[in-house]
Amino acid sequence: MLDLGCGKGAVAVEIARAIGCFVTGVDAFEPFVMSCRGLAAVKGVGSRCDFRVGLAERVGSTRYDAVVLLNLFPYERAIPIARRLTKPGGYYLLDDAVAVGAGAKEASFPTARDVAEAIEFAGDRVARFKVWTKPEVQRRERANYELLRRNAAELARASPKDGSLLSECLRRQRAGIAELSGVIRPACWLVRRGKA
Repeated sequence: MLDLGCGKGAVAVEIARAIGCFVTGVDAFEPFVMSCRGLAAVKGVGSRCDFRVGLAERVGSTRYDAVVLLNLFPYERAIPIARRLTKPGGYYLLDDAVAVGAGAKEASFPTARDVAEAIEFAGDRVARFKVWTKPEVQRRERANYELLRRNAAELARASPKDGSLLSECLRRQRAGIAELSGVIRPACWLVRRGKA
């Protein structure tokens, strides 16, 4: 399996642990790659994980049974990269933000149907997809926000001069939560790559 934009490795390490497969993770930020390696070792899957510094667009030509692209690219960029790196008949998972409801036509975001049509036009098949509901977004994001708020408070105590920057980061996080629980929602697609 390949995890592009693996961040600190939570998804890649959990997949290696839960399924027992070999996982390659790629991220452009070297400190994250170092964290991935440490997390894999702590979770006992260091021998089943290979984490590398690199850009998703420049990953070699090896094809994988499964590819994950979460929070990395808009679907227009993600689909061709995922197809190139996924074996025919394999699966890829991607996410994006989509417009829902009555305001979808006015939003500058694609709809879930737009993304599904692009996937099918590329020759692949959507096996499953999910668009988060407003309560799901709010529940998930409130938990994330609370963790960020606690960490920001701790950082502000340690470095008072950074207090205004941390407050601005929290304000932007709240604004993002509001946006993702309105007309715009997170969504993900599990896609079976076509044979061609």
